Amino acid sequence: MAARFSDSTLAKAALRASLSEDFENARNLYDCLSSDSATEHSLLIPDVGSFTARLLVKDGLQKKVMIARNGMVITDSLKHFGQKFERFPNSKDFVLLVETADTAASSLLRKLENPEHDELSAERISDPLQRKKIDAAMIGFAATLRDLVRKNTLPEFQERSEIDELAKYFSDKDRFDAGGQGQAEENPEKHVFNSKGVEADRESVSSAAKGGDRGGRGASKGGGGGVQRGRGSGAGGGQGGRGSKARRCVVELDAVRNFALPQGARWHREIRFTPRDSGTANLLIAATGINDSETLNVVEAEGAKKAGGGLTLQVVAGERYAVRIKFDRPYDGPLEVIAHEDPIK
Repeated sequence: MAARFSDSTLAKAALRASLSEDFENARNLYDCLSSDSATEHSLLIPDVGSFTARLLVKDGLQKKVMIARNGMVITDSLKHFGQKFERFPNSKDFVLLVETADTAASSLLRKLENPEHDELSAERISDPLQRKKIDAAMIGFAATLRDLVRKNTLPEFQERSEIDELAKYFSDKDRFDAGGQGQAEENPEKHVFNSKGVEADRESVSSAAKGGDRGGRGASKGGGGGVQRGRGSGAGGGQGGRGSKARRCVVELDAVRNFALPQGARWHREIRFTPRDSGTANLLIAATGINDSETLNVVEAEGAKKAGGGLTLQVVAGERYAVRIKFDRPYDGPLEVIAHEDPIK
């Protein structure tokens, strides 16, 4: 069988039939099922059932999560339960095959399948109370799979190290350690990097999330520069006018820091920042990716009001703010904080 997947004739035939992706999926699944390097995991999901998961971490794989029932792959996404499984920032290449292991899990997935057998959704459950219960259980299932991938595919780092050689570049009285006790802020000459509380210093998710450019600074016409107030094509007058290209007006934040909280390091964070402008700040929190970022949903907040999946609060320029939040799913990676004047929709 391995020789067949290595046959260039079959690969070319799949390409001509527009089945290259299916061919690649089949090859990766075969590798996952046959490799001695794959690891087995047993999962018991409350109100869903039992599953077996086989994970292969290997260079060149597609970073895929495939969910199967009775030997048939149903889907590689749980988008209706909060996990599209499209992006796995910083993870090694892998394939995860998840199969039902008891009647309860198989029966439930059958109820959730669409007629094409390629998607799962609780919308097909007619009883509202049962649908709500199943939806919550499947969200837990999706989060468990994401967590399984994260624990087994992220590179291993030393949990904590002090880098005195970089102190002159990174010393900042506002630095905080991951424990939330403020030791790093009290001793600015030692900058602490901690793999469980990664600081997020970037101020936006992407140019699309930030919107247009901010106006430049000038005596008559602003240069329409970006957040660093450089030159650009937008119009702006006087001191820091806003560029005409702006779709969303960005609230610029300085010294953005975040660290895990002891009551649940993977669910809770404290975010600290200093706004450059006064007014209403509408914040979105995002998981940092290599090429893109994914918005994280905030379900609890202290120090700000919830707004959609984000936060809103009144700020005064130059003052330091601290907001404690809880996510709807566990996440222990780096964060980005995006602030806009217009409301979150």
